[in-house]
Amino acid sequence: MEAKKIPYLCGGTLFFLLVQAKKPRTNARERKSGIKDHLSDPEMMEGLIRSITGNNVDTQGESLKKNTSQFRECQIDGSVYILFNDHATATSYDYDVVNNYDSVLLRMQQFADNFLNPTKAAWLVRVLLDVVELDAEDGDWFYVQQDGLSLSKSGLLKAEHLELQPFLVGIIHYILMHRSDNKSGRDTLDAWGIKKSGSERKLRNDFSLGSSRKVDVGWYTPPERDADAEGLRTEEDQRDESEYAEAEVIDEDSGKAKIEAEATHQSVFINSGSGVQIGVNYGTINLSPHRDTKDN
Repeated sequence: MEAKKIPYLCGGTLFFLLVQAKKPRTNARERKSGIKDHLSDPEMMEGLIRSITGNNVDTQGESLKKNTSQFRECQIDGSVYILFNDHATATSYDYDVVNNYDSVLLRMQQFADNFLNPTKAAWLVRVLLDVVELDAEDGDWFYVQQDGLSLSKSGLLKAEHLELQPFLVGIIHYILMHRSDNKSGRDTLDAWGIKKSGSERKLRNDFSLGSSRKVDVGWYTPPERDADAEGLRTEEDQRDESEYAEAEVIDEDSGKAKIEAEATHQSVFINSGSGVQIGVNYGTINLSPHRDTKDN
């Protein structure tokens, strides 16, 4: 296998960083009491795949556990469950990011809420920015903005504020489109963490990526809708659409026209005689015809 530059951004190296930013897990006493936190690596992988496809992962528990361990260690490019090397999945995600961005962002928001620690959001984004700077090509683009628009690599590195969930959408999209080769991340994992037999890889104490980057990082929350204002707009729209919906000439010879305004519940009768009579729900008003002041 051809050696890749370090760092190398792929699904396995990203997942290793996500594990470091995971919510606090239950302690041994809590687990002994039967308290489950649902934050195991296979459960986190299942949540990550759901954020990509929008579907639950239909797996055999032991198979997903084995595949997650292999993928996290960059021993495999993907599997029937872990779809980072699946062309159809990458194409579908690309389409959704471009055309259905709000749905993709909502799924990533749910993944972050379920698994990630908000206090580590800034650390995670800053580390990944350093990885992008050292690994991505200058012409690469990333869909990291909350409005669904992309930034060039140079634009991303100059950003003063980023939000975790949109940022992760862009990183996942980049990996799916450009990094189906997950095995090439093995050298990066060895540089970042220590792996002891029978235990999970641990981040090295001298890991320094992201430490000098100053970008402000937020935790994305969708904007609240003003329900009252929305209701008023809807009511006005309905009035505009139905007002003066029907007009009918009753008697052309006598010059009398009847205009029925169903939306406002009022009827207007225009007579050729000496006045105008307006019929309203609240009564009848008789008006004399207007005369130009020059006639006086």
